[in-house]
Amino acid sequence: MEIRQKILDIGIGKGGLYAQKAKNSVRFALDYDPYHATLSQIEQNCGAMPIEGDGSCLRVPLPFKSSSFNKIDIIFPLDELLYGLCYQNLIWEEFKRVLTNKGSFRIVTDSPWSGVQGVEVAGEPELIDNPQLHIESLARSNGFDTKCKQFSSQETEALGTEFSKMISSWQLEYPPTKVWEITGAK
Repeated sequence: MEIRQKILDIGIGKGGLYAQKAKNSVRFALDYDPYHATLSQIEQNCGAMPIEGDGSCLRVPLPFKSSSFNKIDIIFPLDELLYGLCYQNLIWEEFKRVLTNKGSFRIVTDSPWSGVQGVEVAGEPELIDNPQLHIESLARSNGFDTKCKQFSSQETEALGTEFSKMISSWQLEYPPTKVWEITGAK
């Protein structure tokens, strides 16, 4: 099999259907929370090559050489993702560094209708309305060409992750819950 894509999957958890659909690719799994899955479970569930680490999935610098990946996938709850993406500009520099010249990223996350309260910046809680647009704006300001798309509950569930199953049920029960896909390319 010829490998055409190297994918860095940040926060892979137990994996999901989306990870099994990427043909002619090798997926590197970066997840530091043993609650989700052991490294061998990640490898077995989705054929990913697990990378062991210590700390946040969005810790910088990322433990990879420059231009290592064609794509970065992040499918993560907003409350766990927000700090790393919104308040650590270095992570965007790291994304650019580890992606190849025409590399891309995909972030799938939830967004409560009322915004996010309680994220502390310089010791003060801050309300972020439309966090998906905030993430998209940060990516754009760091040199990525971006798009933002709202997912239906069917699209969310089709990802096949524990997070997506939970969130798609929230979308059906409580329609103001939204799921967003933010994509970007160098």
